[in-house]
Amino acid sequence: MHDHRSLKASLDLASMEQLDFTDLERAIRDGILARHRGLGDLGANDDWPLQTIYDSHLPIAEDEQESLRREDVCRAITVAAVAARCLAPAAAAIEMANAWSTGNSPERLVSADDWLQAFNAVGYIADADSPPDAPVSPKRLWRGATTERRFGLAWTERSEVAQSFADDLIDREAGGLVFWALVRPSRVKARFNAREEHEWIVDTRGLDVDLYTGPDPDE
Repeated sequence: MHDHRSLKASLDLASMEQLDFTDLERAIRDGILARHRGLGDLGANDDWPLQTIYDSHLPIAEDEQESLRREDVCRAITVAAVAARCLAPAAAAIEMANAWSTGNSPERLVSADDWLQAFNAVGYIADADSPPDAPVSPKRLWRGATTERRFGLAWTERSEVAQSFADDLIDREAGGLVFWALVRPSRVKARFNAREEHEWIVDTRGLDVDLYTGPDPDE
């Protein structure tokens, strides 16, 4: 458990105030700041407090699409705040891990370039269920996706996890396939396993990504 009160003095509140937010975005910003000031329930745990923020500032979402939109906006503000270095490093690491791992489809609204800018600002991070240190050697990683989405940021070290994503896309008639790549350590921005997906966040710009068509290439 992180001691959020220790982060209070190092938050750059002036920079945060200068970002241009809508009313909804201001509510999210205020929630992020509040939890790192150690105020009330927002500072009580390490969860990304989406519903707490929404319920404190806005009417409850009336449908799934509105809930997803709010989730995406919260991610966008988190990423913008981290990229602008408005949070202390420890706070930024907490918020980035939760923004990526809470909910689904983190790249639905926030672009890969924006995510990478924020990950580069905070440095390598890992959640409590992943190795704390950055990898030191190349690693064979897998991704279940459509052909168009094969260069997404989310990869896994388990081929069966990638296959499950591909199968889900096939079930939805979206053309799911499994891809693999040999990834150098310098490309790895984070590792998360909160959803037991053994997930690696990878900068895929210029990466050689191949379609998996047979047995494990290491075998």
